[in-house]
Amino acid sequence: MTEKKINIKLIPVKAHYFFFNAAGSALVPFLPVMGKQMGISAEAVGIVYAVAPIAGCVAKPFFGLVADRLKKRKKTFLFFLLLALTSSLSFSFLPQVQPERPVIFECGSMGTNYLLQSGGAPASCTAERSLDNIKRKSTSSQNHNSTTQSLVEDDEELCHIDCQIYSFLDGIKFCYNLRKLNVNDLPEPCKGTANPVLANVDKNGIYDETEAFSIRHNISEVTSSSVGVHEDNNQQLMVQPEPYILNFEVILKMPSTVLLKDTIFLHVDRISFHPGNGKFKQFSCNERTRLTKCFVNCSDHTQLNKRLERVLEEPEVFESSTFWLYGALVVLAFAAIAVSNSISDALCFQILGDKPQNYGMQRQWGAIGWGIFTLVAGYLVDRISRGMLLKDYTPCFYLLAILYAIDLLVAYKWDVKEVDKPKQIRRDVWNLVTDLRVIIFGLACIIVGMCTGMHWNFLFWYIEDMAASECGMMEWIKVLQGVMVAVQCFSELPFFHFAGWFLKKLGYVHCMTLVLFTFGIRFLIYSVITHPWAFVPVELFQGITFGIFYSVMTSYASHISPPGAASTIQGLVGAVFEGIGIAAGSLVGGILLHTWGGKIAYRMFGFGALFFCLLHGVLTFFLVKLRVYEKAETSGEREEGQEMYKVTGVSQEIDAEDSE
Repeated sequence: MTEKKINIKLIPVKAHYFFFNAAGSALVPFLPVMGKQMGISAEAVGIVYAVAPIAGCVAKPFFGLVADRLKKRKKTFLFFLLLALTSSLSFSFLPQVQPERPVIFECGSMGTNYLLQSGGAPASCTAERSLDNIKRKSTSSQNHNSTTQSLVEDDEELCHIDCQIYSFLDGIKFCYNLRKLNVNDLPEPCKGTANPVLANVDKNGIYDETEAFSIRHNISEVTSSSVGVHEDNNQQLMVQPEPYILNFEVILKMPSTVLLKDTIFLHVDRISFHPGNGKFKQFSCNERTRLTKCFVNCSDHTQLNKRLERVLEEPEVFESSTFWLYGALVVLAFAAIAVSNSISDALCFQILGDKPQNYGMQRQWGAIGWGIFTLVAGYLVDRISRGMLLKDYTPCFYLLAILYAIDLLVAYKWDVKEVDKPKQIRRDVWNLVTDLRVIIFGLACIIVGMCTGMHWNFLFWYIEDMAASECGMMEWIKVLQGVMVAVQCFSELPFFHFAGWFLKKLGYVHCMTLVLFTFGIRFLIYSVITHPWAFVPVELFQGITFGIFYSVMTSYASHISPPGAASTIQGLVGAVFEGIGIAAGSLVGGILLHTWGGKIAYRMFGFGALFFCLLHGVLTFFLVKLRVYEKAETSGEREEGQEMYKVTGVSQEIDAEDSE
């Protein structure tokens, strides 16, 4: 039995993979849900993560080629590590969205008036944990003036409402249904509705065109500057995007608060359309009328305000500066990390020399770093964000700054030997990318990349949507996400460590088929899960879907690389996986998640992965029958990398010497 030895040259390689991945894990897994917290929709995040891998697709082979030709691989490597650090830290300067309290104001007949809001924790959860706090009268009343304070009973709460009215006809209808109020109690825009002209207005707010001017004059003299009502050539009323803001105050009867499923109903007992005058009236409408774009502030009732807080998606997200800053930083960070990964893999294979099968033993340290520090970051974020609607990611930035700084020192000490500039590199690369076997392998990488993009960028989004309907789940959601990543990473370890054994037994083609099959099963399981913690054991599949796949992909690139072009080929293969596969998966996944929700999106991806698994297996079966792979071994091609074309493994034995 051969005694194992430690290869001193590989210690910096292990250290780099550990600290580099640990630094990335402190922020990268949380970036999509950080965008969600900024009010960016799943569709928009999907677009960002479709563009980012394309940037990596361009950057990896380009800067790999530059590093190879100029023989500046180490300097290029250090530069992009520094760029990854600075771009990641820049996320801490993005403006944070402020939560709002959106409600619907419903005016009904016989005094049944409510503020209502859907979403959030279900009634069964909230009733146990917070409904009593919501119903209880706040002990703080310092914000009420003396006039209003005397009008509020012990079981009541005064709240301020701002409603946005976009449509002129909606304003007419609302005013019409308030006719039971005294004219002096009406909102300013509605005071004209005391005019007898309203005799010509029906319950739908439709009126005689001959009398339209009188009504429009009474209302639009207040609203025209903000609503911008005007007529086109057909005398049809048009509305500008700027709404009219209707401000009023209500007194809520707190013991009458009701929860039905995930909707809270707050009973409006009295109302004043003239805030601050202390004149509150009980009222009802001719029929049920709703103002759907309202925001409430019950300044003396902290529990109620907290219960109603929501992060709203930007209505015009592509006009938002936050979206563009977020997108630009994601693209820059993604490109920097991608180039760093590509060059570090090339340098790793250079040190491994004739033992590329030991790559997984080096890369496993990256999985360890990623698993540990995602869990640490998730715990710290939840710890300092307790009781807050928005998560505070400050600990992530401290962690990544420290870890990237250590990695820069490790990389600086990395002993790199620059090889001679390759000759005829363009012809060699062209011969590779037009080879049928390489094309099939590349197409498989694209499909795996699509599945990976869906998994990386939207699994946490899907889980947070699910957790929002579970009692107390959001309080420690980052810990759950950290546990999931830890399970993913530690499930990768045996597959990275024994990657050479898997390649020997199965070969590259069968390994790819196994990866596609596992992704299909994994996503179908996601689509039937109903509780967030049930995702944890499913993450054991990560060892196959990433551990085996990444070892296969990088080893393949190393074996087929012409001498001196390792960085170039690693960049090309990585670009196919990330720049095409992950980009397409992110775009399609974001659209499906936004349109159909997480269950349907993952179900569709699951069936898609199984379909391509079957297609890949059938295609390679016929290629074997046609002896395409065997012809490659007898066609006089270069000896290096011929085992890459075999279907069922390689003949070389794995050296017992520890090249870790």
